[in-house]
Order: sequence, then structure tokens, then C-alpha cells
Amino acid sequence: MPSTMLNRATMRMADTTEVSGRVTADSKEKQTMKPTIRRCLALAIAFLGLYLALPDCGLAQNNQDQNDQGTGINLRVPNGTYPFQDSGYVPAIPPATGLVPLQAAGQETFFANGTLTGLVSFSYGGTIFSRVRLSGTFTVNTDGSMSQTVTQLDPPKLTLHFDAWITRDGNTMTFVNTDTGTIVSGFSTRR
Repeated sequence: MPSTMLNRATMRMADTTEVSGRVTADSKEKQTMKPTIRRCLALAIAFLGLYLALPDCGLAQNNQDQNDQGTGINLRVPNGTYPFQDSGYVPAIPPATGLVPLQAAGQETFFANGTLTGLVSFSYGGTIFSRVRLSGTFTVNTDGSMSQTVTQLDPPKLTLHFDAWITRDGNTMTFVNTDTGTIVSGFSTRR
């Protein structure tokens, strides 16, 4: 019997040591996991803060209330700089006659007072015009569309009129020329 008792006592001792070893290993593992999780959470929060704070990316670029509550900003009003592309046909500058093909790319900056400025480079009947300054005005209509008049300050000094439709978030718009005998349309997206 003493041998049996010794075996039982040894087994109990072995079980206790084994279980005790596991608990110690588990608690060490938990202690090393907590700082790792904390570091990951801190890093995620830091990235979220940068995403929201930097103006060139993230939500800070269009920091407007999506429901137009409390800001006083109408989301369908252009605000800021919009690169654009358009193409079509415009009347030839006299004494030439007929329609001349037009391809253009540029940017316009819209201001809260209803004015705009910009730069455009374009091909007018195969002649290239680079970095032509623009000036203009715009009005937002009650139906959500926008009326726009754009004048080139440098030759060939064309003045064009457009109807535009802007997306609800104010980031993208499409436009079409409304001058008789002119066929020009395009799109622009807020930078």
C-alpha cells in the first residue's frame, strides 16, 4: 500500500505541476498580448486621425455635413477647385465660318460669391492654346441645376454659357453648352 500511496501522491504532484505550468504560460501569453493589442489600437487610431485631418486625402477634403445641417452650406453649390474636361464644336472666329472642333482640359475654382476663375488648355480647330486664364460667374437654380458663364481672358477670348448639374455631395458635375450653334459638353470633379 505505501507504494500505491506514493504513486497517487506523485501523480497528484505531477498534475499540479503541469496545471500550474500551464497557468503560468497562459498568464505570460496574456501579458504579452495586451501591449500588442494596445499598440495596434493606438496605430489604428493614429491612422484614422491622419485620414480625417489631412486635406489631400480622406474626409477632410470635403468637410461638409452630408445632411446640410448646421453648416449653412448647400451641398449642391460648387465649392473649391474642379479639374474638368470637355469637347465638342464651337463656331469659328470670324472671318472664318462653320463649326470648329474643340478639346479642352483645365480647372476652375468656384467661390461663395458666385464667381469663378481658372486655367484651360485646349485645341481649337487644331490650334493649341495653353494655360488660358478664365473668369466667370455661376448661379444655382431652384431645380438644382447651375447656370454658368465663362470668359477666356486671353485670346481667342471666347465667352461660353453652360448648364451644369452637380452631385448631391458637391464633388462632381456634368455640363453642357447652351450657346446656339455650339456643341460642347464635359465633366469635372472636385480636387
